[in-house]
Amino acid sequence: MSALHFFDKPVSLLLHYEEGDVDLQYFEHAGVPPPFRIIDPLSYLGGVLEMMEVLKKGEVSCFMGDRLLGDEKNTLSVNFLFFNFYNMW
Repeated sequence: MSALHFFDKPVSLLLHYEEGDVDLQYFEHAGVPPPFRIIDPLSYLGGVLEMMEVLKKGEVSCFMGDRLLGDEKNTLSVNFLFFNFYNMW
């Protein structure tokens, strides 16, 4: 997240931020504003409307995909960035 300032466009990050969460500590301790705006996934419709507005403006939308929000029964396992080399030819 510390490299997001390299984008030439505003960056919004879908991130559930709680007090004491380590995700912003780098910026909080450095005394500099984070290079992104936070969209809370607990907001109306999970932040989808805010993310759509960001994309319509041509800005960058990111999300933290390494976290589980809610109950594990609402999850689904999928192949992510899966490439099938056998079907190349």
